[in-house]
Amino acid sequence: MKKIYVAGHEGMVGSSIVNILKKKKNIKLILKNKSEVDLTRQNEVEDFFDLEKPDEVYIAAAKVGGIKYNAAYPAEFIYQNLMIQTNIIQSAKNAKVKKLLFLGSSCIYPKFANQPMQEKDLLTGQLEPTNEAYAVAKIAGIKMCESYNRQYGLDFRCVMPTNLYGPGDKYHPDNSHVIPGMIHKFHNAKEKNIGSVTVWGTGNARREFLYVEDLALASVHVMKLNKDIYNKFLGKDSFLNIGLGEDISIKELAYKIKKIVGYKGTVNFDLTQPDGMPQKLLNVKKINRTGWKSKMNLNKGLKISYEDFIKQSLKHNYNKKNNQSAIKNSSKYKFPLVKSSWDSKEYGIFNKVIKSDNFTMSENVKKFESKFSEFIGAKYTVMVNSGSSANLLMVGSLFYRRKNKLKRGDEVIVPSVSWSTSYFPLQQYGLKLVFVDIDINTLNYDTKKLKKAISNKTRLILCVNLLGNSNNFDEIKKIINKKKIILIEDSCQAMGTTFNKKFTGTFGIIGTYSTFFSHHINTMEGGLLVTDDKEIYQILLSLRAHGWVRELPKKNFVMNKYGDSFKDSFSFALPGYNVRPLEFSAALGIEQIKKLPYVLEMRRKNAMIFQEIMQNHPDLMIQKEIGHSSWFGFSLIIKQGSKINRNQLLTKLNKLGFETRPISAGNFARNKVLKYFNYEIKGDLKNSDYLDKNGIVIGNNHADLTEAIKILKKI
Repeated sequence: MKKIYVAGHEGMVGSSIVNILKKKKNIKLILKNKSEVDLTRQNEVEDFFDLEKPDEVYIAAAKVGGIKYNAAYPAEFIYQNLMIQTNIIQSAKNAKVKKLLFLGSSCIYPKFANQPMQEKDLLTGQLEPTNEAYAVAKIAGIKMCESYNRQYGLDFRCVMPTNLYGPGDKYHPDNSHVIPGMIHKFHNAKEKNIGSVTVWGTGNARREFLYVEDLALASVHVMKLNKDIYNKFLGKDSFLNIGLGEDISIKELAYKIKKIVGYKGTVNFDLTQPDGMPQKLLNVKKINRTGWKSKMNLNKGLKISYEDFIKQSLKHNYNKKNNQSAIKNSSKYKFPLVKSSWDSKEYGIFNKVIKSDNFTMSENVKKFESKFSEFIGAKYTVMVNSGSSANLLMVGSLFYRRKNKLKRGDEVIVPSVSWSTSYFPLQQYGLKLVFVDIDINTLNYDTKKLKKAISNKTRLILCVNLLGNSNNFDEIKKIINKKKIILIEDSCQAMGTTFNKKFTGTFGIIGTYSTFFSHHINTMEGGLLVTDDKEIYQILLSLRAHGWVRELPKKNFVMNKYGDSFKDSFSFALPGYNVRPLEFSAALGIEQIKKLPYVLEMRRKNAMIFQEIMQNHPDLMIQKEIGHSSWFGFSLIIKQGSKINRNQLLTKLNKLGFETRPISAGNFARNKVLKYFNYEIKGDLKNSDYLDKNGIVIGNNHADLTEAIKILKKI
């Protein structure tokens, strides 16, 4: 197995290289942070290489910063970078490392180099004074690798990337590079309603920008090249340029970022501040000839960078408040079920909506629906006032279709474990429920029992993706096959869950989600329905608001309008409801969906630790993940044969600070409310009964729950 050391693995470039290498087989990654190995200390680096003896090394560690900090702290920039690279290169030589890649910077080129800059232009003129110290250090690294190769016959390679941007960047307004610095400035101005943003220089300087993942892919590509082939492309030069091959003026860039951030003010340019080099554009013909070429479009890359900035801002605000959410949680529990992801952006929403003087369903609802459709990959989204209402409309819409519509008395198969309002709409529309047992490991359908439960009377299957865990939709589709059975999904606990890279909620003809306080995104109260069926979409719009046709086009699947705006405003086609959402909730949703990728990432990180620590617990079993769960919460079920009972477990968990709940509504078929239902139980419900008596849920959220999970291990 090949051992690869990535120096600087926590930085923007290093982390991107690590993400790519993790996908490779037969590789052991060696990753050490500064507290483990201080790369500026020669003895620590030598000891590390003697111990680990890596086969390959990527030097992505460096002290970096923007033009202001380079000019203000040249000593730190030249000293730290010289020490880091010198210690690694020397230690790699002593440890007989087979390959090494040194990552430099395009600032090594002369200030007035010919454009686009070629590798042969190194040391042909004076450097840019504002970053001379950093450039000299990087040139020294190139020359050191070149010298070691010549004297010792080593295979130490160098690449010089252009200006970088992307996820993992530092968005400090002063000590950062061009793109992250601008993103921070424009976002801050938008949030604080500042009328103008000032950008350094004339705006005429031109720069080339490379997405960080493109550099990571190029780095791995260069390391894969055969030594003779690499040297052939290298020719007489010491390194390969890595870039886009295109540049843009700082002024053009500023207006692109302004648009992406959504800033409405003006942009000023401070002519008293330096532009730096007039132009920095790399000639990338050599690297392109090796078979590599950049992939990321600048506009798309900037959008991803802004999303990353939002994610980092959320994390920063969360840590700054010492793991206390913006909404004060009055819970007595150290580890509550829920923690809010709100911050100043959400609180600012209320004033904006109040100022608009428009509180009921309007433009914010439309915008949130559009954003959610874009995220989830569905043609249509309808927002309502709760996930329960979403389930109600989901069932109701199937009664008003032109073809294959449901009727009272039709049979619907349901899992025996879910929340009450998964079932109530089915009863309220007069359907007969057929309860099927769950798999005790996944907590979703036992697909063998599901298959046995299907009869010629089955018209509908409700899939509930419990606690964020996907059902096995491959198996379910095989079971349905060509039967005229409608599939719908309750994904109220599973926003962001995927199965085979497709979001749950989009496998059936309709799917529902909740945005209640305890869910993945929080709009106070709220629910969403998604569908690709235009007819169902129009039925949902009508059912949502009184059954009228006001929001439908003139020609539609529900009832064509009269063409008289007065008459059409109060024409009713369906026996509907008023489950419209408020503008407040939708405006919150617009902000919250920006944070959803981060929230999902953190929930999954917690889950990885939870699975690793708890998978072999002697007394407790945990949910088996199907697909890529969004981990709504963590289930704990007492194993058969354990000496503990649930009351003892609850008492101990509560004393340790854990807030607990039953697993959804337990075995719903044991509830007294079923006296109002037309229902049947197919087979036994032994797993649901066992869960009902021996299962509990503890919370998961976007906070770091490592401490809580380690405590669980000891229970």
